[in-house]
Amino acid sequence: MPDWLQAVLSSILGGTISVVGIFTIFKNMISTIFEKALANVFEKDLEKYRNNFLRSNKAYEMLLEKELQFYTTIDPHLAKLIPLMHDFVDFYSTETSETPEEKKQKYLKLFRTYINISNELKNQSLIYQSYIPDEIFKTVTKTSLTMQDSFELWYSSFSAYITKQTEFELSECEKHRNEILWCVAENNFKIKNRLEELSKFP
Repeated sequence: MPDWLQAVLSSILGGTISVVGIFTIFKNMISTIFEKALANVFEKDLEKYRNNFLRSNKAYEMLLEKELQFYTTIDPHLAKLIPLMHDFVDFYSTETSETPEEKKQKYLKLFRTYINISNELKNQSLIYQSYIPDEIFKTVTKTSLTMQDSFELWYSSFSAYITKQTEFELSECEKHRNEILWCVAENNFKIKNRLEELSKFP
């Protein structure tokens, strides 16, 4: 091969090798810069997602705490209603040696407890309305309203029983007792279902 042709080929090949080398280095630099930029974007998005998740989780915990507070608050009142309603009817159906005044004080104590429970159920359901399911709010409100509707019955029944001036109907008292006990059972059933639903939340 002539010397001049060998020199030309060497020049061309050498230049090509140099260009390829430079291009490879440049490509590696671009790739590194792109990977870093992508990593920064991913980290920012990940941090944003993490912050949003933490805020959402904190908000859920606060709402859940309020809802559970409501159930904890009304549970003792619902529990008291069960023996209380039986005591109301037993007051009329059970003979005792108590004096009229003693009977009066005993009944007034039952009646005051009944009114207080009704008021507590009403007040607590209104306070926590924003934090509890609408279905449970309606059930508790129904219980309170049913109790309020029977205020006159329990008062007039006692008056009729004590004075014996009007006919006393034990069956009416038993009917209202059963209505209240059904309301208590309905509340307990729906609250139990709600707690089971919450326990299955991932």
